[in-house]
Amino acid sequence: MNTRPQIAGLVAGIFMLIWAAIFLTWMPVDALRLVTGIVLVPLGLWFAARYIVLRRRSDRPSPAARAKP
Repeated sequence: MNTRPQIAGLVAGIFMLIWAAIFLTWMPVDALRLVTGIVLVPLGLWFAARYIVLRRRSDRPSPAARAKP
């Protein structure tokens, strides 16, 4: 399995979480903070979780790849 899309997803997730943290702490506008918290935080968490799940799946051998006696 190609790991480049997984790593790109992890980087995107971390970037979104950092961007959301910056907006949530330094933006004075409440509506923008609310939209940032609703959109960027779940997206960032989803990308990071997706990376972890896909990495664990790729570590396990598939049943079809096992040698049959």
